[in-house]
Amino acid sequence: MRKRGFVQLSFSMIFSILIIIATVAIAFYVIAYFLDLRKCTEIGLFYKDFQDKIDDIWKSEFASEEFVGRLPSGIDGVCLGDLGDGKGTTEYNQIMKYTRLPNDNNFFFYPPEKTCDISEAKLNHVNFEEYWGCFPVENGKVEIKLEKGTFDSLVRIINE
Repeated sequence: MRKRGFVQLSFSMIFSILIIIATVAIAFYVIAYFLDLRKCTEIGLFYKDFQDKIDDIWKSEFASEEFVGRLPSGIDGVCLGDLGDGKGTTEYNQIMKYTRLPNDNNFFFYPPEKTCDISEAKLNHVNFEEYWGCFPVENGKVEIKLEKGTFDSLVRIINE
């Protein structure tokens, strides 16, 4: 007589283990996908909320307000202004690696490689004459002061 081992797995038991492993792997992939999707959504909503705040100030006769927005981790700054006026800065050099010229955008996330292909956009109703400035993101928040005087036609960014 032949002796058999102590553990003998049937085909259905091996198949069940493989199905469980595949299910767990797919679950981890789906969770990671939705976390990335959340990050991209937060970035897009930040831009939309910022443009909405600028539009509200632009429509008013005069205003001086601070926009406070939340951004996901990995984004170190929000840069605003004419890209040509930022030459020589670290942010400018990094942004230029991901930008095509000619470029009339005036809103940039830094570093651009962590922004889900939403690294730049064009803000409307803002005065950027010879202006370039980056606002740091601290603890997921960025604060940008916006101002419009009675006789101003566009909103100004105040970088203190």
